[in-house]
This record gives sequence, C-alpha cells and structure tokens, in this order.
Amino acid sequence: MNKKKDRFFQKKETEPIAWFHGILLGIAALLFSTAFGLGVICVSNQPFVRDIAALRMPERTGLSADVIFRNYRAVIDFLSPFSKKEFSLPDLAWSPSGASHFADVKAVFIGFYIAGFIGFLICLFFLIRAINRRLHRGTLLISAVTTIALPAVFLSAMAIDFDRAFVAFHHVLFNNMDWIFDPAVDPVILIMPGDYFLHCAFFLGAFWILIAAVQFIAHIALNRQTKR
Repeated sequence: MNKKKDRFFQKKETEPIAWFHGILLGIAALLFSTAFGLGVICVSNQPFVRDIAALRMPERTGLSADVIFRNYRAVIDFLSPFSKKEFSLPDLAWSPSGASHFADVKAVFIGFYIAGFIGFLICLFFLIRAINRRLHRGTLLISAVTTIALPAVFLSAMAIDFDRAFVAFHHVLFNNMDWIFDPAVDPVILIMPGDYFLHCAFFLGAFWILIAAVQFIAHIALNRQTKR
C-alpha cells in the first residue's frame, strides 16, 4: 500500500495533465486565499476601521464611531461559523428580512470556509509533489495565471461599474431579495455602504495577488532546480 502511495506522489506529470493540475491548483489557491482573506477581514476589522473615518460615517449617519463599530462587530460576530446566537444589534433596529439576509450571508461565508479548507488540502497535495520534484515545469505557471485571471475579471467589473457588479454578485449568491435594505427599517446598511464592500473586494484582491505571486516565484525556483 505504501509503495503504491509513493508511486502516486512520485509519478511525473505529462503536459496535458499539467494543464489540468495547473488549473485545479489555481482554483484551489483562489478558494483558499479567499477564505483566508475573509477570515482576516473578520478578525482584523479591516478595512472597516479605516473606512469609519475615510467614508465619514459618523457625519453621514449621525452615530458615534463607537456605536458604528459596536454594531459592525455584532454583525461580524454573528457571521462567525462558531456563533450559535440569533442575529441582533446592540443599538440599531433590524427587520426580519434583514436578519434573514445576514443568515444567508453566514451560510455563504461557511461555504467559502469549507471550500477554502478543501482548497488548502489540494494546495498541500501539490506542495508535496513539488517538493518531490514531480510537477511539470509549467504547472505552477498555469496555476498562477489561473489564480489571478479569474478574480481579475471580477475586480475589473467592480472598478468599471461597481453598482451593476454589486447587484449581479448578489443575484448570483442569493435566491431572494432580502439583500435590498431599507435604511428606515434596517439602518445597519448606513454603516456598511457600497464603498466599504468595494474596499473589501480590493482587500481580498491583495490576497489573490499574493498567492499568485507565491506560485509564480515557486515556478521560477522549481525550474531553476530542474535545470541543475
């Protein structure tokens, strides 16, 4: 059994398989970096803390910075996969449809975390193959391009027409219209404006660029070792 396992990890890739593995690894790295980036956003409170002042939230909402942050944290804490609490806000009112939407968002987040963990395992598998020098010389280059190309389309759409991309994004992820908030009954939307979500997208973009760069650097290093 161990000999078969060793042969599996040590078998050299052919070029068609390298393309398949490169695309698979690129998608896996994208899923992992997305889940990791979401976790960093939730734990670090960035870019929200910066946006409180940058987007002049206290002046726009009439709420103090402390109240804004406290209610933001209540939303983020609810979105945690480890939270079992019902949705509630310490200072702001909310509607049943608003609470329902955040429950939907939580399900999406959990889906990303699960996909990210699977992506991590796939990346670990290819890391073992790379250490054993059993990757095709083009696999990591293909994966790096895949990782950056897919979100580049998304980020470009956000930069060109954020409102349209934002609406399309919600139609893809949600099967209802609970995401359309009325500030009169769900004032939480006032402390989470569109620009904040745009900044979150570019914040995640930094992780996508980083993991694509890691793959590209690994590609160069692997090819140098192969030539020796």
